[in-house]
Amino acid sequence: MARKLPLHVKPVRAGGKTYYYFRGEKLVRLPDIADPEFGQAYARCMGARSNRNRKMETLASLVALYERTVLPSKSAGTQRTYGFYLHRLATEHGKAPVKLVERRHVRKMIRPFEDRGNLGAANLMLAVTRNVFAVAVKRDMIERNPCDGIDRHELGEHDPWPVWLVEKALVDPDPLIRRSVGLLYYTAQRIGDVCRMTWRDIEHGRIKVVQQKTGTPLVIQLHSGLVEILGRPEGITLLGHPAKPEALRRRIKLWAKGHGADIVPHGLRKNAVIALLEAGCSVAETAAISGQSYKMVEHYAKKIDQEKMGTAAILKWENKK
Repeated sequence: MARKLPLHVKPVRAGGKTYYYFRGEKLVRLPDIADPEFGQAYARCMGARSNRNRKMETLASLVALYERTVLPSKSAGTQRTYGFYLHRLATEHGKAPVKLVERRHVRKMIRPFEDRGNLGAANLMLAVTRNVFAVAVKRDMIERNPCDGIDRHELGEHDPWPVWLVEKALVDPDPLIRRSVGLLYYTAQRIGDVCRMTWRDIEHGRIKVVQQKTGTPLVIQLHSGLVEILGRPEGITLLGHPAKPEALRRRIKLWAKGHGADIVPHGLRKNAVIALLEAGCSVAETAAISGQSYKMVEHYAKKIDQEKMGTAAILKWENKK
């Protein structure tokens, strides 16, 4: 009868011999099971494993584990966004034993955001917490993720800007408003990517962009309207001076509110996609500018002016004759 191996011991057969390893975070080579030293080596490995498990019993240590093993694989933008919520988990709820956290506790974690009406932040807190506990499930620290059964809030979508507001912004006397809206609209990029655009990124009338969120590299032909707005090189960035996304977002929202529009800068991304499609661009051509998936471009296309597109379609049909 084969000898039953101790817990966490893995036999490996190689070269006609059997070698023994302890399965922890890494495989640790053990002496032969018949060797008198085997027992002591095994005890040391079990002790180290127990110490690790004790360290990972709190939510703070679980967050640290997530930051060490999972977070580095995320994009730079996602790491920054997640960092805020991971810090909050570790500092405000870090002493909570991982095995004792239940669904009702997670609801309490996201409630402060809900009470302030910030449902987007509540969704992010829930998403980050779910990802952190997914590590605990994967490592058999818990059997079930306590975030299961908690639904995200429905936020709706960012509406495209009304055409009159886009036109007004593109000729606004404030160069920051004029340039930022021009870049958002004519490149179809996110505000974080717009803030990072520099004159060095432009070559032969095209701008090179590596999307911060997805890492997607793009080369975008500059629209003549954008070239006119940018004018001659001034400063390092295309905005004229360094700007942080959140500060620029507030500036644009405040400007729009001053013109009677409760709108967000990200809506211009939808304006750009709609303009490209209405100009007769294919989904593939539009995606080549925005860097979005075909599915997302088609989703944005739902906002296209049906009457305008219908007229254009008939004209194309008639021109075939």
